Amino acid sequence: MLTSTVSYDVPAIARTSKMSLEKFPNGQHLICTSQPPTNDEAISVTCFRFIKQGNRIKGYFYITRMSDSSICIDGNVKKNIVNGEAVYFIKYRNVALAERESSKFEEWGFNPRLRTSRARGILDPSGAENNNFIHYRKIILDLNGMKPYKERNPSTRYQVDCFPYSWMRR
Repeated sequence: MLTSTVSYDVPAIARTSKMSLEKFPNGQHLICTSQPPTNDEAISVTCFRFIKQGNRIKGYFYITRMSDSSICIDGNVKKNIVNGEAVYFIKYRNVALAERESSKFEEWGFNPRLRTSRARGILDPSGAENNNFIHYRKIILDLNGMKPYKERNPSTRYQVDCFPYSWMRR
């Protein structure tokens, strides 16, 4: 007798032989390296919560349990690779330290899945200390090996806007 070990938290698309983001339907999705933790679990998992429309993907790539590990991704997907740009919110004023005009890709933070290049600092023109960003004009996000999971509250709709202020695109 065969018994199923498929978790009900894993959508049907994940039960296919190999996941391909290109084949995901348009809409909201969540993929992670393993089961996302519940509120009381103290484990770190890499996740990508995104909206897919055609081959365009916009979302937040993050590590759970790390308050400053979220980066907004906007790009196009081919298989499980996203090429595009990203914006990272930072809380300190000296974003010039983060600027790198080099086209050489570097790992972002402690996560080898995301490689960034061509960084530029974006300062709030009002001088606000807590409203500064780093814009990576080129990124490669490798999502191979990640699995889709259902949202804990699937009725929640979210918006993704990597450039929420008009002054960010100068």
